[in-house]
Amino acid sequence: HTYLENSVNNFLLDLTKPHGLEQTLYRWDDAGMDGGQITSTNGRSVWSSSGVSNVLYRADVGSHGVATWGQCNFSKFFTFPGVVCIPNNTQAIQMEVTPSAKYDTVVYVLYSGDTNALVAYAGYEDTAPILSTMNLPNANASNTVLDFAIRSDIIYMLHNDGLVSLSPVTDNLGLSVNASSFNVSILLEKNGILAPRGGFTLGPITVDTFSNVYV
Repeated sequence: HTYLENSVNNFLLDLTKPHGLEQTLYRWDDAGMDGGQITSTNGRSVWSSSGVSNVLYRADVGSHGVATWGQCNFSKFFTFPGVVCIPNNTQAIQMEVTPSAKYDTVVYVLYSGDTNALVAYAGYEDTAPILSTMNLPNANASNTVLDFAIRSDIIYMLHNDGLVSLSPVTDNLGLSVNASSFNVSILLEKNGILAPRGGFTLGPITVDTFSNVYV
């Protein structure tokens, strides 16, 4: 949510319970950072975007922090630990938080705008090192990346032209070249689902525990 005076974000919900307030299990203090458009968790660390400024922050540490990520001019009144400064004229459009044996937690962020890249950060390091960067086609390109998902050390990237490219995460957490790919639009047409006149509008991508891909 984006109403600052509520002062909590994110919410942990149990969607198996009947609809109502009882679905809310927990909420985290947002320390005045405000809610944004994306959030992600690996069950331990919770990351979110800020609606006040162009930053990402760790929601699970509240005002009792673990790390300070850079110096952002997002507020003169609040200091929030675990902050990632987003480059100017660039938007974080998706984020995945994954466990790691070497770094405990790795945060993958998909940027679009002046910077078009998939960047991996060490999620619990004091100096917030960038582990790797995969440069991507610019936002106006037909094959620009719209969304991504990670499952079993494979990064699935959904492109604007319907292509889904698979890129395995290497042992040192670098991002390798695409190992394989398939095209969603072609698969739909092969199964008798024809694109409308303006073409398909591709939305988010997610992958289940059986490696089934949903777009």
